Amino acid sequence: MPALIEMTLFVGDHWLDDAYNTWLDDEYNIWLDTEITTRAAYEEHAGLQYWDQYVESFTPPQYRLDHLSGGYCKLGFGDLTLTLDTFKQGNIWPPPEAMPVKNLYAEAISGTIHNLFIGTMHRQKLSRDGIVYQLYECTFDQFLLAETTDYDGNTSPLPRAFGAIKHQQPVRLPDAVGTGYRVYHHGYLIGIIGVDWHVYDDGVNVDSNVTNVTSSTFDYKVTPVGELTVSGTGADSSLINIFSWACGATHLNLSYDSSLATAFTVSYWASSQEVLVSFLDRLTLYACHLFRIIGETLYLQDMDADNGTAVLTEFDFYPAAITYAAPVALLKTEWTDRNAVEETIGKYIKETTQKVSVTGPHPYGSETSVDCFQSTIPEVTAALTRILSYLTAPRWETSIPLASTFPEPGLKLSADDNSMGQTVSITAHATDIEYDFENYEIKLAGASTIS
Repeated sequence: MPALIEMTLFVGDHWLDDAYNTWLDDEYNIWLDTEITTRAAYEEHAGLQYWDQYVESFTPPQYRLDHLSGGYCKLGFGDLTLTLDTFKQGNIWPPPEAMPVKNLYAEAISGTIHNLFIGTMHRQKLSRDGIVYQLYECTFDQFLLAETTDYDGNTSPLPRAFGAIKHQQPVRLPDAVGTGYRVYHHGYLIGIIGVDWHVYDDGVNVDSNVTNVTSSTFDYKVTPVGELTVSGTGADSSLINIFSWACGATHLNLSYDSSLATAFTVSYWASSQEVLVSFLDRLTLYACHLFRIIGETLYLQDMDADNGTAVLTEFDFYPAAITYAAPVALLKTEWTDRNAVEETIGKYIKETTQKVSVTGPHPYGSETSVDCFQSTIPEVTAALTRILSYLTAPRWETSIPLASTFPEPGLKLSADDNSMGQTVSITAHATDIEYDFENYEIKLAGASTIS
């Protein structure tokens, strides 16, 4: 299974001279394109294209999760060292400073080529030993929330409702032209005003004062007595739908595959600006899902989903190890409930901090917390219980030969390990994967059950 490197050089239009001719005009000569593709590999590889033996060394690409319960399963890279004659096509010297790069792999039997990584390579070192490039992944710096100028003339993020929300404050925008009515952004609530969503003034329903409703705003005809709030449901209330929205053309602009995801309901009022991928990372670690981006496609999958299966015998893997995380005594989270109440001081919106926790099996362990993306105690308790199971699960770490198959995050592994004196039966989902093409080895690690 060879590792393949495809580099795109933007060289500008120029003549191609050879040992016998120097071209001075464009009659009967060769005119080089502005773009040259150079293909390199550890060993020569002939498929639909030819890959020259230009790769000297290559830091193994590796998938890693920053959180044991899920999140962004990011593909990391290091250095790529090429031979000095890599860019002889087009007589390019010194080697390009930076260029787009693809890391691909070819299946050993079928020869089918798959994308593993698309990014940028930047020149780091040039010596008689070769050309060293540092590899950088594509960055996704799109923000979670749209921004606009608010009533006070400040740039303000526009909150977005994910799922059901209660008594959240809409952003006031400049007043309507002509009528002078107040204009508010309602956070992309869906449905009909007065039926599916509502507006309140200090907890009192004031739907009758709302007019000119659009998909994102409404006009309010009178001056509020107190705090104006909205309650309803946002357009995207499930994890799968939120990722579909995030992958849209106005955001990440990626193709989307949720075939390995499971149902998970979200209830969250997003009002603080942050990078979209960071938000998705926090959301999925809470929902016990992972997502990864390969080329131009984002894959969302449940941490327990089987992204392929492999039954290993003792001859299929190298000596393995079982690692155990530090004990967790308490896992907790909290969120703010906003409810309309009437007390001696009158009617108003009361904020109450809700706290939920689940205890681990070892009281001497640490306390840890996660951000909350739901708003009912049963849902939150169930989510924390599942997260805790990943925080306390043993992890199986092993290596397998780089052969005809190419494991990706979520691969289900089953094995009987006899290397420890007694047979240990293991079932694991590999989430951390390192592809060592140079040594023909793949390192696997993930949460497991052991018997």
